Amino acid sequence: MPSGGVIGHELERVDGLDDFGLERSRLAIELSSSDVRETQSHVGDTIRSPNLNPGDDVREVMLDQEQAEVVLDYLERYEYASLPHVTLALLWHTMMRLGAAQSLDLGDYSPEAQCLTVEHRPETGTPIKKGSQGERLVALSGELCMLLGDWYAISGRT
Repeated sequence: MPSGGVIGHELERVDGLDDFGLERSRLAIELSSSDVRETQSHVGDTIRSPNLNPGDDVREVMLDQEQAEVVLDYLERYEYASLPHVTLALLWHTMMRLGAAQSLDLGDYSPEAQCLTVEHRPETGTPIKKGSQGERLVALSGELCMLLGDWYAISGRT
C-alpha cells in the first residue's frame, strides 16, 4: 500500500455563474484521475501540503447546505462513485477538512469497522493541521461506506 494521500486537489477562485446558474463566488475543487494514479506511487511529488504550526491563521471556507445538496444530488445521479463524488461526500458527511481528506491512504478505510483513520504523516508529505494531536478515527454511515465500496470496485482498488 503506498503511503500518502489519494485525494489531490487544486483550488481556484471562480466568480460569476456556477454550473447550476447560481450567481455567487465559490471555490472550485478540480480532481483528476491522472492525479490519483500518480499519487499511488509518487505522493510526495504530486501533492503539496502546507507546513502548518499550531496557531497558524488559516482561512476557512464553508459550503452551505443548499449548495452541497444540489452538488451531491448531481454527482449521485451523473457521476456516481467518481472521485469528486466520493471526495465531496466525505467532506460533507464527516465535516472533515480538505487537508485531512488529502492525507488519507487507501488503507485508512476499514469497511468492517465503518471508519477512517486520519493520521499525521509529514514524512510522506501529507501532514494534518494539528499534527499528531489531530489524529483520530472518523465514523462513517452505512450509506457512505457503500459509496466508498462502490468507488473501490469501479476504480479497481482493493
